[in-house]
Amino acid sequence: MKNLKVFGLVILSLFIFSCTEEDDDGGTTDPNELTMANLAGTYNVTALSASGSETDTFNGQTTVETFTLDGSDFNNVTISFTEDGRISSSGTFTTTAVYTENGTMYTEVETSDLDISGRYSIDGSSLILSESDGAVTTINNFSSNGFDLFFEIIEAETDYRYEAQGTYTLERQ
Repeated sequence: MKNLKVFGLVILSLFIFSCTEEDDDGGTTDPNELTMANLAGTYNVTALSASGSETDTFNGQTTVETFTLDGSDFNNVTISFTEDGRISSSGTFTTTAVYTENGTMYTEVETSDLDISGRYSIDGSSLILSESDGAVTTINNFSSNGFDLFFEIIEAETDYRYEAQGTYTLERQ
């Protein structure tokens, strides 16, 4: 189940991106200003790093597992945005996750396909995809060449809490 959570984190984090609203200035927007028009294009995913924790309480016993995750071997991993609010992606990459639970450390390496399609919309500084599940994602260092995508996911129930955050690096093709 924990592997599914990390894989879900990787996929979910790609479903929400942040940006500002498009200026209505007849196309004279600075290309380094974050707008729908400027975001439109295809980006190569070149890096991924994430970390988080999962806390479970059962019969009065609490277990905490932490993890770090790094992406590598980005084989034609791309994310494309259109100006009219469509997103799509493709490619495969490797994730290496290091887990620590009750002092025991273990590593898992997996290859993942990135296959996202859907629509996005802008709300203030957030770009929200139709399949988001409440993750919060912010674009940092936006330029006409690419950006860093920071994401944060928090899921909490009575005896369970999952928190994760990370950054993808995207470079415009």
